[in-house]
Amino acid sequence: MTALRDWNRRTGIQSRFVFTSTNAVFGPTETITDDSKVMPRTSYGTAKAMCELLINDWSRRGFLDGRCTRMPAVIPRTTPNASAASAWSEVIAKPYDGVTADLSVPMETLLPVISIFRMMDNLIRLHNIPDEVLGDDRVVVMPALPISLAEAAAEVEAVFKQRGRPVPIPVASYEEDPQVARIVKDWPPQHAVSRAFELGWGVDRSVAEIITLFIENRTALP
Repeated sequence: MTALRDWNRRTGIQSRFVFTSTNAVFGPTETITDDSKVMPRTSYGTAKAMCELLINDWSRRGFLDGRCTRMPAVIPRTTPNASAASAWSEVIAKPYDGVTADLSVPMETLLPVISIFRMMDNLIRLHNIPDEVLGDDRVVVMPALPISLAEAAAEVEAVFKQRGRPVPIPVASYEEDPQVARIVKDWPPQHAVSRAFELGWGVDRSVAEIITLFIENRTALP
């Protein structure tokens, strides 16, 4: 980002820069809103919050045309991921491969998520927003659908059966991990934003829709 700023200053070009931030910038709260307090509890969230501030400042000063979005968990990811949030990907992707998803996050845990397909559409919309529409606040919270792992597992079984796919029994199993439990207890379980919808962004309508999109587009993913 610094290299882009310096290049823009040398050339006089104001490049448009899209930055993916994270819901990890928020502190403990029940519901994420457009106005939720930024108070990260991890170094990862802190680094993202610092970048948001720089992008706001550098956009104000004309160094670049930056815009950010605070991302929920993006699912399903098909490549290995060390994040505890990867459980929401595994509960869909593992059964697709005929394997039970072994999870270390409690099945009743709620997490705001978005499908990779809806996320990409929203990122394109973020890039295309006119500078004057964003104004001084360059950060938009991406919409999300709160789901539990238990709900996702039940929908995997229902959608797979409906489409004639084999279903592993069980779809998912859970073994407690105290370290993961400490992490997930601070995750905001609910999501209620409005600015993104005013800008024309979308959100997945259901877990079944996310699973169906994944099945239909699996070959397009890594």
